[in-house]
Amino acid sequence: LNYVPSTNYPAVASRVITEIQAGQAPTFDAVYLTEFNMAKLYSRGFLEPFDWTGTFNHVSRDSIYFDDGGILIATIFTLPVYNTNLVKSQELPNQWEDLLSLKWRRKLVVAKYVQHWVSLSEVWGEEKSVEFLRRLRAQEPLYPLYPEIQTRLASGEYPLAASQVSPFVEVASQRGMPINYVERVTPVPVLFDMMGVPKRARHPNAARLFVAFSLTPEGQEVWANFTGRSSLFIPGT
Repeated sequence: LNYVPSTNYPAVASRVITEIQAGQAPTFDAVYLTEFNMAKLYSRGFLEPFDWTGTFNHVSRDSIYFDDGGILIATIFTLPVYNTNLVKSQELPNQWEDLLSLKWRRKLVVAKYVQHWVSLSEVWGEEKSVEFLRRLRAQEPLYPLYPEIQTRLASGEYPLAASQVSPFVEVASQRGMPINYVERVTPVPVLFDMMGVPKRARHPNAARLFVAFSLTPEGQEVWANFTGRSSLFIPGT
């Protein structure tokens, strides 16, 4: 097994798409992407469908998406997070709209990905979401990758992040970094992390076995221990 970690899911999706369009076997036999990025492969017909429930007794329909091409491995959530040494409890936002206060102008980091805002829009609707993001952009935030948010907050360079996905916050807690959720903000967007086998994969059966293993209790424990992720559809996680 050759595991290639990545901090940039869009780059992985783009690489796989480019390779398949060029008639090449993709670099990866299985890909781990957010639902938003897996949809890019699905929309082009670049995910290999498979009879998961008919082959593996432990795989349920709750975990299968994109016409049997995407398998949900982990459910994560996102909230604003802050440096606990720099921001007092009474100063924290009470709702998403509080991020638009002038006191946070040029003091915010905003993850450069959009999937958490897409998830939030499912509750808010398009008009409210677009207006919120327009005003958030006017705050002149920094747009880093998820791992960079950790560094910027922990170092004290920025006091508050508009959002951060839960696995990074869990890792920060384990490492004693002064980062925590702004827990009172609602609604809480939930995101899906998925695995899939791309078209023309060199070892599709090995990839399917690995994906199926990831949904066993043992596989979920591995993902939880090393990445802070697990699925709400697997009992015991």
